[in-house]
Amino acid sequence: MMLTLMCVALLATSGGPVAAGGDQVWLCVPDTETQETVLAVWSAGSSDDQYHVVAELHDTPALMAAQGDTVWMVSSLGADDAQQIRPLVLRAQWDQRLLHWVTTPAAGPSRLAAVAVPGRPVALVAGLSGPVVLGFDADTAMVSPMALMAGQWQARPTLTLPSGSELLSAAMGDDLLVLSGNSSGARSLHRLSPDDQAWRDVDMSLPVGASTLAWWEHTPVIGVVVEDRLDVSMIQGDDLVPMAVGQPGGDHAWLVTSGIGLVEVAVQQQEIRVSTINPVTGTASAWRPLVQSDGTSLRAWSIIVTTIIGIAVLLVIVLGRSMNAVMPPAGTVGAPMLARLGAFMVDLIPGLLVSAAIFGSDPRALLASVLQGPLPGTLSTLLVVAGVCWLWQAVWEGATGTSPGKRLCRLWVVAVQGGKPPFMRVIVRTGFRSLIVLAPPLAIIVVLTASGQGIGDVVARTIVVTTPRQPASPET
Repeated sequence: MMLTLMCVALLATSGGPVAAGGDQVWLCVPDTETQETVLAVWSAGSSDDQYHVVAELHDTPALMAAQGDTVWMVSSLGADDAQQIRPLVLRAQWDQRLLHWVTTPAAGPSRLAAVAVPGRPVALVAGLSGPVVLGFDADTAMVSPMALMAGQWQARPTLTLPSGSELLSAAMGDDLLVLSGNSSGARSLHRLSPDDQAWRDVDMSLPVGASTLAWWEHTPVIGVVVEDRLDVSMIQGDDLVPMAVGQPGGDHAWLVTSGIGLVEVAVQQQEIRVSTINPVTGTASAWRPLVQSDGTSLRAWSIIVTTIIGIAVLLVIVLGRSMNAVMPPAGTVGAPMLARLGAFMVDLIPGLLVSAAIFGSDPRALLASVLQGPLPGTLSTLLVVAGVCWLWQAVWEGATGTSPGKRLCRLWVVAVQGGKPPFMRVIVRTGFRSLIVLAPPLAIIVVLTASGQGIGDVVARTIVVTTPRQPASPET
């Protein structure tokens, strides 16, 4: 499926700009708390009724377009007939671990190269290689597209509209389409293919309410205001074929295309509503209100995790420092830190593989999550990793006094009194040691105790040792 994108000129609608790319619908709306303009995103392919704030903006952009995880914006425009603009570009991706959107680069929006647009910029669409700005000269009724191609702005063929007409909407998919109209209600459609050197007027009769363009897969569609609805029709050749009847209350809605199909988005004051077009039944779903997400749950989670780790570290410091240094059994020495780290990483592999198989995750991403610590988006996967590691190490250490990772590094677990620890102590030790997967800072306890014991060793009264290599016998 080809992801097609569009942006509607402000002449046709009211409210903030809206654009779509992939499954993302981008919105410029007031923040519910600060009332400042923010760039927000809603995942059209999900059942989530929340939109997420991506970045704060100084003011509401006049024009906006999107392609995948990239959005382009043009700030408020002046009254000059000829302007030089420098579009903002911002990339954002959904972070499954943090359960919110993150921007790259982290500094936020950056500006593209400036471009001198003949006339007044009135539309911004997403092309295959970058944004396309369309300028309009009211005196000559001429539309001048400027496309960003290979990092350079290039002029595309100009379009002269019928006398007294204005550019109402534009969209780009297989071709670049422009919808024009005048005050008497006449509407015209114009098409420019990638290899064409001139525009072609599409010979069809358009209704007075035609107001917005989009692309659905490889088919151009047009939104038509009928009473207070936004109906949708397909453009097939030079024919206009009715496609779906919109819901009442959509006369000021945007028509955008996402990975799931066509979506109507209505933005009025602080209320945002969406309606999904069903091309099979020819109907639009009931309006679905969206609300701004908040970070309360994430902040609460962070506070809880930080508190638990702090209490655990404090408890082990008290317990560890109050203990006398444990002397390893004769013929052994305390395990080196690097060897213990290597053993831990080896014994972590089964948990990573099992969790990756259950949740379909990338083991490398899971390892990064282990090093970072659990967050709302990774808690379930890391619980599986910790559980498998607990079972894996408990069975091995209970049966042999070591684990595959420890055996590889020549390490063994012994009781502080000497000898192999009882199986129940092994279960306690490996259970507490697996908590490191959920709280990586607990690993620092090894350097805080008098004998280099980890949290599991302190609780289970065990110690990890290694057998030093014996010096080679001198030749006689």
